[in-house]
Amino acid sequence: MTVNAGATGRLLRRLREQHPKLNILVIEDGLASNAPHIADLVENKMHYLLGAKPGDHQHLFDQAIEQMDRDNYRTETYQVASAEKKIGIETSYVAGLLINKTHADAKVNFLQHHEFDCSTGAVIKRFSWVTDLDLSEKSLHKYQQAGRWRWRIENETFNTLTCWSSHSFVGIDPQPSSSLRVQQLRGFVSSDCFGPPLQTTASSLR
Repeated sequence: MTVNAGATGRLLRRLREQHPKLNILVIEDGLASNAPHIADLVENKMHYLLGAKPGDHQHLFDQAIEQMDRDNYRTETYQVASAEKKIGIETSYVAGLLINKTHADAKVNFLQHHEFDCSTGAVIKRFSWVTDLDLSEKSLHKYQQAGRWRWRIENETFNTLTCWSSHSFVGIDPQPSSSLRVQQLRGFVSSDCFGPPLQTTASSLR
């Protein structure tokens, strides 16, 4: 997260105090996949799906590779064909890995998604996350969609704000209305705190 850890912890505690029974899935980018933040989420009884990159989590990825070499993982695969090419899609899940070498008590589950050109084998897209959710019998495809929705909502919100700031309209206030700002904020908060839109919220992913 872009705010400091103390402020994030206070936000999570306040959110849980206001919604003690709400089932929350927090979806964030790679800045959030660290042991102290994960501890805050666990303390406040919130599920999480956090981006993770190899450059930031070498130990985590080394463990994932080792478990996959031992065939201790689950994977879902399918193909999507277009006029230009056939795309292979593979999403894999590994349970019970350490987030890093320092925090031996911070165990996470690992989700990785690849899209590749079936004719050449070239990787087109690659995403990975850590989560506390047990996905051993759940749709991996739905959860990788949920993780990618966070980026899409954030990116499209920023694009909307950029568009408003760089264009003017005859007879229309070029600044976003207060209601538009509220809607954008709701979409962004829903992405980072409650997961993606309704079709992929935590309740629909059970």
